[in-house]
Amino acid sequence: MKAIITAITVFIIGLMPMQLSAADFLFQVPVILDKIPKGIPQAKVVCEVFSYRDSQTPIATGYTIKAINLRDGNLHEEVDVSVNFLSQYRHLHPHQYHCKLFLLTPWAIPTWQKPGSDSDITALNPRANSQPVVEVSGLIR
Repeated sequence: MKAIITAITVFIIGLMPMQLSAADFLFQVPVILDKIPKGIPQAKVVCEVFSYRDSQTPIATGYTIKAINLRDGNLHEEVDVSVNFLSQYRHLHPHQYHCKLFLLTPWAIPTWQKPGSDSDITALNPRANSQPVVEVSGLIR
């Protein structure tokens, strides 16, 4: 009987919701992709936060991966990216952010590639007369 009560107690405690900590930063990044080739199934938005001291080493990072509609190759969505401090940099003050778009190219190395006219992968080159924005940055106040 004691084993049954213990098992029931453990089960009930397991059902109690755990409090999740909120993200340190939340970026809402609008992504509009059209006519992406069928071999590219996902897009990833990576955001990094930098301090006043160092604009090369991020103090907080995060990313979100979204599926690209395989039927028409489109993704039109405001992507939420939760970014959290790296533990060793929690004491530093944020100054600026950078968010970048990558596309999954399973056949390439590395598999996540940044689209652009300088890409070696033809599928990642922009259409004629278009200038893709694959990176945004700004100051945190």
